[in-house]
Amino acid sequence: EVWVLHAQTVATVRKLYVRRFNESTNIWDTTEELHTAGAGTDYVPHDLIKHGSFMFAVASSSTTRYLLRRPQGSSTWTNMMTTPTALTGCVIDDAGTLTDETTDINSAAAQDVSPFPTFAANDAVYFGLPFATNRLRVNVGTQVRVGGVNVQWEYYAGLAGTTEVWPMVESLSDGTNTFANTGTNDVTFRIPSLRTGKCVSRAVNSIGAYWLRCRGVSGTITTVPLLTQAWAVGFPDVQAASDRSLLLSLGDVLYLAEWVAATGVISIYYSEDNGQSFV
Repeated sequence: EVWVLHAQTVATVRKLYVRRFNESTNIWDTTEELHTAGAGTDYVPHDLIKHGSFMFAVASSSTTRYLLRRPQGSSTWTNMMTTPTALTGCVIDDAGTLTDETTDINSAAAQDVSPFPTFAANDAVYFGLPFATNRLRVNVGTQVRVGGVNVQWEYYAGLAGTTEVWPMVESLSDGTNTFANTGTNDVTFRIPSLRTGKCVSRAVNSIGAYWLRCRGVSGTITTVPLLTQAWAVGFPDVQAASDRSLLLSLGDVLYLAEWVAATGVISIYYSEDNGQSFV
């Protein structure tokens, strides 16, 4: 099959298109629209690839990068760089009592999840991720944490014999400041050796997911924080435009290489879940 990715201005609106050559009819199929930008916004098409049962296209504008995915047989393209995903689960551990907050953490209802109803050592809020990613997005309500605390952000890495292993994440950047900053902020981190299976799925309170937890170590909370909503974000860096991007499908792994001329940096990401999350 031969596919073409291209951009075109239609009535001052810039659009991104893909077309496929149909060998059975010996003509090009109808143009398929991927994405529409506002007036004055340009697109630079970069690459198009088939990986597994999905099609992927990567493009950029002057300010934004786009990694667009659609299942074969579908006409809906999703920008995987900017689309957050609902959590699989959320569980509060308050002195050993587990409370399922999955419904509330995935709803837009304001301030209906308390991550630390009473703060003590080993109390924790568990965020169930649908895929092993490096970014959690949290909307903290107007009631934020007051009081000094020490916490550890940890992920589930399996069993050592019969003992659960919860290592600390690396390179942590907590935009919520342990739920003391109101509004929507990201918690970013690095999980060592992600490709070698160090982050694994398990059940917490009968909910199977990849688990990231914020566990209390010491301190006192005088005003408990209240969360509104949280999401998993599948791509680790979404803020800049790239000057050139390339995709490579190699077995079950999809690679994305990006070059930013201003910094001279080439970044390489990989996905093992059909582009749902990149590391």
